[in-house]
Amino acid sequence: SSHLSPPHTRYKVRTGWCAVQPSSRKCVFVLEGWWPCGSVWASVMDDGGRYSYNNQPAICRWNLRKLAEAISSSLPSEAVVAGLKAYEEEFQKVYLDKMRSKLGLVAKQVDDDIDLVKSFLDTMHKTGCDFTNGFLCLSQLQISESLKTNGCMESVLESLLEQCASPQEMAKGLKSTMPESQLETLTQLMHQSPEILLQLGITPDLITAERAKRDASLKLKNMTTGEKQLSDGQLWRSWLEAYQARLLLEVEGVPSHDDLAKINSERERKMRASNPRFVLRNHIAQRAIELAEKGDFSEVTRVQNMLQKPYSLPDTDASLAEDDLSLIRRYYEKPPQWAVGLCVT
Repeated sequence: SSHLSPPHTRYKVRTGWCAVQPSSRKCVFVLEGWWPCGSVWASVMDDGGRYSYNNQPAICRWNLRKLAEAISSSLPSEAVVAGLKAYEEEFQKVYLDKMRSKLGLVAKQVDDDIDLVKSFLDTMHKTGCDFTNGFLCLSQLQISESLKTNGCMESVLESLLEQCASPQEMAKGLKSTMPESQLETLTQLMHQSPEILLQLGITPDLITAERAKRDASLKLKNMTTGEKQLSDGQLWRSWLEAYQARLLLEVEGVPSHDDLAKINSERERKMRASNPRFVLRNHIAQRAIELAEKGDFSEVTRVQNMLQKPYSLPDTDASLAEDDLSLIRRYYEKPPQWAVGLCVT
């Protein structure tokens, strides 16, 4: 069944990188390359959000179904049903394993972990938290029995809030990518002829999401920075309480301090290996492109070198001068406001 869950698709959904998946390029054994990126990649090839982060698993399934249709003379329908079911089961299994590693849940597997993952992503979405750095904020924690009282959660909360978008950034980023007239037309089709939407690869969920984005954008335009920070703090505090309870399950029944140290060591190792420090963000790529067009390929070389070690932490190197550290940290920060909504081809 693993061949029905393309590894590049599983990786992209784990790290947050999204790109188009044309049906003409989908095959049983996918050999195309991928970039280890952790921020949503906006492309002018997909201004309708069909290949957005949330839609990646469903679009892959849709492409596999189209592949099955193309070879239907050689593939029995019952094999298609079984294959698509195998894809969904394999995807969910691997996806949850990867997300556990990103959240640092290494000692135990709990059925409710998928709900914790969903609520984390939902809180990220509602607050406009940076995908890559949001996960990295959680790596500050060391699990201990004093987790409830040692104040470390407040430090993590502060870090998460620093990664959240302003009302203006959120409004710009949440603005529907569909023209109002197109959105209304598709909404009518959703109610009157949903089968036409499905033939186009557009689901009712996508239309509902686009309408929600439009409404949220209008609401954010009337929100102050202080009001949003207060709302973000409440949302993240609620999630961190659930995360704290789950972390305590990791050490429940651990007999000794040495065993606790092993769990924390494994947690740190897995989180570092699962959460890239550097990702090819749109504004970084744009700057490299602009300089290259002028004949200066120094930024292309620098970015290429950093992409070869996306999980390293050079900004903690004590041997580097402060000016050098300041320059390096720019590559790790959330995108500047001017880059919100920036698309590359």
